Amino acid sequence: MKVFEALKLLKELENPSFANAFLSCMLGVDTSYLVLNMDKDIDEDGFLRLFDLYKNGTPFEYIFKSASFYGLDFYVDKRVLIPRFDSEILLDNAINLINKKNIQTVLEIGFGSGALSIMLEKLTKANIKACDISSDAYSVAMINKQKHQSSVEFFVSDFADVDFSGFEMIFSNPPYIANDYKLDKYVLNEPHTALFGGKNGDELLKKIIQKSSKSKVKYIACEFGYDQKQSLEKELLSCGYESEFYKDFGGFDRAFIAWR
Repeated sequence: MKVFEALKLLKELENPSFANAFLSCMLGVDTSYLVLNMDKDIDEDGFLRLFDLYKNGTPFEYIFKSASFYGLDFYVDKRVLIPRFDSEILLDNAINLINKKNIQTVLEIGFGSGALSIMLEKLTKANIKACDISSDAYSVAMINKQKHQSSVEFFVSDFADVDFSGFEMIFSNPPYIANDYKLDKYVLNEPHTALFGGKNGDELLKKIIQKSSKSKVKYIACEFGYDQKQSLEKELLSCGYESEFYKDFGGFDRAFIAWR
């Protein structure tokens, strides 16, 4: 199989930029190599194996064990949620708040790949700890901790069992999709415990808010679902928090910062 033949197959599934990225990752070359070597032979069996994985719903990031987030590459596999561009809205605003208020202690709930906590540590002076119920996620996060020479303290625990009182900020991108929400085949290949948050989707978020309030945590920063702003705003107010909400680049409500 030639390079141009592989690109043609990929373009039947996705746009040209995706096709170039896919083949570049497979071959370990940059996209300019493809342009200059259209008639070059490649491993047809190897290509078709990866092509079929993607065609049948395996996300690009799982195939190549890598996800780009906030300018860095993180190791990912099917044990963790893939870091998404939308989460940069939450991260941007959390970083700004931590630096502005000189926040020293932050707990992330549900660290997954570890990407968010590692970026918080790199771009602030705060001490970051992070919990997740998944021992599989812990294994992946430790790979990224070593890869990026991080000192974030990752540990396995349900947040319900963690003492919040020692933290100035709780930070989380928890599962927030309603149980009956229909997802595409690629997202459905990601771990369901990291996606679905309950019947309405916002149940875990409300528990985080309630526990933060009881523990007198001063700041909360969370990502949430596009249709959950009203219920979360009400919950925050009833728990003694003022809040500001932020939209993603698609114009959907996506993240909030709350304070008391």
